[in-house]
Amino acid sequence: DSSSSMGYGDNGSTKTRYERAFTSLETLQGNNPGKVALVSFNNEPFFNPDGIPAQPTGGTALEIALAYVGPVTLAKRLKFYLICDGEPNNADLCYEEIKKWKAPLHTIFIGDEMNADARAFMKKLAKLSGGNDLGHVDASELEDVFFLGDGK
Repeated sequence: DSSSSMGYGDNGSTKTRYERAFTSLETLQGNNPGKVALVSFNNEPFFNPDGIPAQPTGGTALEIALAYVGPVTLAKRLKFYLICDGEPNNADLCYEEIKKWKAPLHTIFIGDEMNADARAFMKKLAKLSGGNDLGHVDASELEDVFFLGDGK
């Protein structure tokens, strides 16, 4: 998620969600070369081969990002994670799109812990895809929740 809301700080942090997530993604990719592909999204999805997500701006067109990545879900050996604050432009369109996926989507919530609607959205999205909701994770601790095995 590289929407405007990723520019917010949570719980008195001096760093934004984006800054904390970027630091963790950088470490994750450095420790797992060639194993992490990144698609960031705001008003549209972006494939980020350099591993650097787009700067926070615009809305959260998650439904478009899900449609963009959807065809790749045919690759059975890949794992898909959504790192998001759970505030999409249109939740119903996201639910429709995720039902088309052929692989589970695991969700990681990095938004405001007090936003029950956002947390419920992330849980439902994971459930509809057959994935796991990994709950609230501080953006600086993202690397700890990824399960990047050797594909066996």
